[in-house]
Amino acid sequence: MVVGKTGVGKTHLAIAQGKRLCEEGQTTAFYSSNLLFEEAAAERAAGRYIAWLRRCKKASVLILDDFALRNYTHEEANILLEILEDRYQKAITIVTSQVSPAGWTSLFEDPVNAEAITDRLKNPSAVVELRGESYRKRLGS
Repeated sequence: MVVGKTGVGKTHLAIAQGKRLCEEGQTTAFYSSNLLFEEAAAERAAGRYIAWLRRCKKASVLILDDFALRNYTHEEANILLEILEDRYQKAITIVTSQVSPAGWTSLFEDPVNAEAITDRLKNPSAVVELRGESYRKRLGS
């Protein structure tokens, strides 16, 4: 997990790690957390949801960018739990977030799903906290 304020380099670090793992032969999938759920809805509407879900589960590395920027619906929580359930202790999941893991459970409607999702993301994991001023702010100076 990579946490920190807006603009400190969370996405950049996750992409760099993903690129390095790709170079080592690992299959890597990158999703903005919001677009992950949009893509799931589109695949479901097209009748390709199960195949899409298998691809998400199958990637050696899954990067979820900007996790926990908003509340998640029950349907979205089920999608995320389905993905994480199969990946747990079998594949790498990298999460970037502006919110520390302690604040994640309040973002889900169902406390049981919330606990299951956050438990699978937090255990076992390493948290890298990036600090400092936004790179975008520095570039604008």
